[in-house]
Amino acid sequence: MCQADSLRLKYFSAVLCFPSAAPRGPKLSTRPSKAKVGDTVRISVQGFQLGPSATKVFPEPLLTWTRVGGNLLDGSEKHDGRELVLERVPAELNGSMFRCTAQNPLGSTDTHTRLIVFENPRLKKGREHFIALNAAASRISLVLNLLVLLGLACELT
Repeated sequence: MCQADSLRLKYFSAVLCFPSAAPRGPKLSTRPSKAKVGDTVRISVQGFQLGPSATKVFPEPLLTWTRVGGNLLDGSEKHDGRELVLERVPAELNGSMFRCTAQNPLGSTDTHTRLIVFENPRLKKGREHFIALNAAASRISLVLNLLVLLGLACELT
């Protein structure tokens, strides 16, 4: 089967022929490869597995992204396009499965990828620093309250 496009120029006529093929097995790439909490993660389609007689997938498939078992990070059910961008990834997305469905008039296929989100040492240190400051402020507040009480006790005597 051949899908033909003809080009007509002033003195030249040509027919471009591409073998039609259904999409098979989108090849996915995730950047960064080791995502940390707070990172922007990009999952993109880099190409397709091709059958023995195909040189490219034609017509170009429509690509749709979904999250298995829930909505995407922005709250939507799906995203169309070659790339899914997840900004400021939270720890709750660790282990989430994302499905990419490729579909053209000749068929459809999908592939999955699991997102692994690692702790971000910079954010962890920031939280520990905040906890330490909060504890120090509590101690200072306690000491000031005791001094006020001692001052009141001295005035009463």
